[in-house]
Amino acid sequence: MQNGFDEEEVKSQVEEAIMKTKAFGVRPGVILPEPVLLDLEISLIFQESATAIEKQEIRQRLQNYLYQYYGNFSLAQDFIYHDLVQEVMNIDQKVVDFQVVSLYLRNEPVLLTNHDIMDDERIRPNIIEIL
Repeated sequence: MQNGFDEEEVKSQVEEAIMKTKAFGVRPGVILPEPVLLDLEISLIFQESATAIEKQEIRQRLQNYLYQYYGNFSLAQDFIYHDLVQEVMNIDQKVVDFQVVSLYLRNEPVLLTNHDIMDDERIRPNIIEIL
């Protein structure tokens, strides 16, 4: 899922703009950030008063929101676990708690803690599932 723009299209537009203005003999190189794929599976715990329809709507809303949230991360923006907690808990008052079932960065399981992203990397959501 792409968020906001197609990276290859942006790269080609930047290359085209540079070619129009570069000095003779200069060989510009445009590189894209390395993607840090994020796979996340979360199980929500709801208030007893939440109906099945409300639960499903909240799950879908959270999934869409997290794709957008992580899809708009900047270059070198770190993964902060506390931010994930806040985003999940703020989605709806009927969510009382949650459990991270799995968290993968760079296709490897990682601990539920903060993770540094290098200067030439950018987090890109791959699979986000809300149970």
